[in-house]
Amino acid sequence: MSLGPLHKPTRGEGYFTDPKGLMQWAKRHEEHGNSPQETSDKCFSKHANLRAVFSGDQSRTQSAYAAKQGDWGNIVHYFMSDYGANGLRVYRFFPIQIAWTRSHTTPYPARCATARRSPPIVAATSSAFISP
Repeated sequence: MSLGPLHKPTRGEGYFTDPKGLMQWAKRHEEHGNSPQETSDKCFSKHANLRAVFSGDQSRTQSAYAAKQGDWGNIVHYFMSDYGANGLRVYRFFPIQIAWTRSHTTPYPARCATARRSPPIVAATSSAFISP
């Protein structure tokens, strides 16, 4: 996972209410590991051909999107989508248009009526955080 609360929440509800983005704290290995922000700075931003990072298993943040400019001027898109009772998101990339679409689906027949398709996410040049 890479997107969630920017800073480690000090109370339980902070996982839901605190500002979100590229996490600046390590959820698992604490001081022995890299935060998602550090991983982006040390690795992902160094590759000119990298366009997207997909992650999940965040539990409290169901879906999130952020874009960050890499060292080569390329935009790296970060997508986080959790799975479970809320279904899952399906992403589709159109490289010529530099556009993404996302749709929400669920394997549960009773919930299929709630599945929806969202409008395209067009590549941005800023590091804005957008919650789809």
